[in-house]
Amino acid sequence: GSDNRLGGTLAGDLFARRGARRWLFVGDTSHLEIRLRYEGMKEVAETHGAAVEHLPVPDMAFNAVHAAAGAWLRDNAPPDAVFAFSDTAAMAVISAFKSAGLVAPDDYSLVGYNDIPPAAHFTPAITTIEQETHLAGAILVEKLMQQLEGVRAQSTILPTRLILRET
Repeated sequence: GSDNRLGGTLAGDLFARRGARRWLFVGDTSHLEIRLRYEGMKEVAETHGAAVEHLPVPDMAFNAVHAAAGAWLRDNAPPDAVFAFSDTAAMAVISAFKSAGLVAPDDYSLVGYNDIPPAAHFTPAITTIEQETHLAGAILVEKLMQQLEGVRAQSTILPTRLILRET
């Protein structure tokens, strides 16, 4: 996997550089990888005096995230920065926020996670945390071969970096 805490830190650093003060994290932090993303972002927020709210989503599907984001906006002041647990969730947030009259990047900054191919072609193009999943297949085969040879395979952390786009 990627360095999820670093991914959160990279998102938080971007929000801090942009002067954001009200941050929203969208994701189910009962999942370890997602919780680490949240914790990385939250540490940066605390360093910069930014307020962080958390929108747990009951389901990772686009429609569930879209509904949760829309409902959250009806009851809360809009954030000026959103970190979504995935690029698909980021797309759902953009759509829900647009329905409420909010447009990225004019009204809020947004960062997704995974750098799936549609993220670059979405409108607006999604700023994301890349985990080089194209390397994962080769690493997985290497680890499997090690196991077959009786060698205990070690964990590998994929390179993790911010891909800056329109949001």
